[in-house]
Amino acid sequence: MRASEIDPLKWTLIHHFGKEEFLGWKDRWEDLVSPPAALSMLPYLEAEVVFALEALREKLGKPLLVSRAVGAIARTWSQGSQHHVRLKQGLQRILSHACDLWVPDSTLQEVYAAAKDVPAIGAFGAYPQWETYPGVHVDIRPRKWPGGNLALWMAWYQGTGKGRTQVYGALDWARVDKMLAGRKK
Repeated sequence: MRASEIDPLKWTLIHHFGKEEFLGWKDRWEDLVSPPAALSMLPYLEAEVVFALEALREKLGKPLLVSRAVGAIARTWSQGSQHHVRLKQGLQRILSHACDLWVPDSTLQEVYAAAKDVPAIGAFGAYPQWETYPGVHVDIRPRKWPGGNLALWMAWYQGTGKGRTQVYGALDWARVDKMLAGRKK
């Protein structure tokens, strides 16, 4: 079910996120000076993601912010991503099963510890170098077995300017801490 179809009564059970927080873009845009207005991404997001985010926020006890980056909720590129949205044959829509979040008042380790305790969350990615705040990716893919571990990774930037790329690898908390320490300088 699309998150935009969540019953208004069920939205009253979501205390930590409002519909207005799920704004963004599902497509990249070329004009960096005058980007298009952000739109609600709820029609492209699986409703279970919203409930998983609510459980994560409740478990964490500190704010999390939905990222406003292009593709943070839904995207039409990167077909292997849990963020990928598309139409299947017969006009069935494949919805995003993921959301990227900024972490303003917690450590990435605290968010990870909370995510492990939310059964609906199947994956956790740490992004210590994101702009504004460090970030995390969470999605609702199934865990390998009931009570199993989360799929884990981290990403970091290599290069500068237009040549900068995001590189992915195994989650390494020592490396995350070093990157976070570098942010404070």
